[in-house]
This record gives sequence, C-alpha cells and structure tokens, in this order.
Amino acid sequence: MIKRTLFFLLLLSLSTISWSQERPLVGLWEVTQVTVGDRVMTPVAKWYHMTEDGRYTAGNGWLRNGVGTWSYDAETGMLSPKADLDLIDPAGPFTVTFGEEGMIWQREEDGMAVTVHLELRDELPKGPSDRIVGMWKLEGITAEAEAGAENHSADPYIHIRWDRIYRSINPGAPNTTGYWHFNGHRPEVTFLPHTEGEPAETWEVDAQDEALILTGISDTNRGVHRMYQRYREWPQ
Repeated sequence: MIKRTLFFLLLLSLSTISWSQERPLVGLWEVTQVTVGDRVMTPVAKWYHMTEDGRYTAGNGWLRNGVGTWSYDAETGMLSPKADLDLIDPAGPFTVTFGEEGMIWQREEDGMAVTVHLELRDELPKGPSDRIVGMWKLEGITAEAEAGAENHSADPYIHIRWDRIYRSINPGAPNTTGYWHFNGHRPEVTFLPHTEGEPAETWEVDAQDEALILTGISDTNRGVHRMYQRYREWPQ
C-alpha cells in the first residue's frame, strides 16, 4: 500500500513538473519595467492575465484593452502572443527567461533590443488614472515664482468621471466640461475643454486614494500646483 502511494505521488509530481514546464506563464503579471534600446519606456500599471486555455487579457490599471491567444514552446523558450482585434505584430515571438522575481521577455523591434520585466500579482494594479476618478475639492494653489499663483485660478471642485468626461464645478455658476486623457507611459493627464477657444492643458499627476496634486507642464500652466482632497458629496 505504501509503495503504491509513493508511486502515485511520484507520478503526480512528474505530471505537475511537466505541466509547469508547458504552462509556466499562467497567472496575472504586472509589467515592472520596459526598456527599448537604452531608453526606459515602462507603461503605467500595465498587466497581462494568462490563462490555462491559452487565452490572455491585457490592460492598464482597471482598464482592459486587449485580448488574444498565446502559445509557449518550453524547449525554445519562445512566447507567441496573438491579439484578437489588433494589428498583426511584425516583431515575432519573445524569448522568455525566468528568475526569482518573475520573468523577462526579450526580442528585437525596429533594430532595437526590447526587454520587458514582469512580476506575478494577486490583483490588478491600480494606476493613477484609476485613482483620479471621482469628486475632488480644491484645497490650495501654489506656483513657482515665474508662474505666479495670483495669475491662476480654478473652480473649487472637479468631477473626473470614469467615461473620460470631466466637470469643473463652481456652485451657482455654469459648469465647465470636457474630455480628459491619461498618458499610457507617464503619470500625466490632459484636460480638453468642450468650450471653443479654451486651451488644452496637461498636468503631472500625483494621485493617492484621498489626495491629488496636479502640477502644470503646459505653456499655460507650467509650474502651477493644485492640491485637492477627495470629496464624497455633490457640491451645493
């Protein structure tokens, strides 16, 4: 009986090793660094979820923006992802290596070496584009000397919606609305007003769950800092 049990456990361990060699990529992976040539070009909160049936989903933060299939050759260490709806990838498969901190994808794109570092995660990474969604109350404005805080003002509230619409709110006055766009590689948001003639402005984002700091980087707001606190009621 003991011999049979040991034999069964041996077979189970061998089958587990075989499966892990064929499917070592299964899981939720966050991209922690991307280098293209000598430049670091890490996307914000990028992730891939690889499932046992050879499917994957991909996204940034809480936004899913890609689905497809993947195949992995354990003998050559080559990974071949194929998107369902996107353009055909001309760069070919990645060479995959594994280490203590995760895995590395490598290949050449347009004559430059591309290296992608990934680590396993238990849940989707939350990026600044997820944290800025909600109602925010303006707490203060500061500016570098050349910008002059006295030359800049803002409505006391801003509502940043999940559908990429924002509403600048001053109770008792008409609201200003527009679109907001978040950069995929840097923590930067651009507000594009619906009002004709109003300039689009880009801000560097420092977003926490309850606090938000916007630092202007456009010509019209450079050096201006807006400090907000999350607000959980509709302004009256």
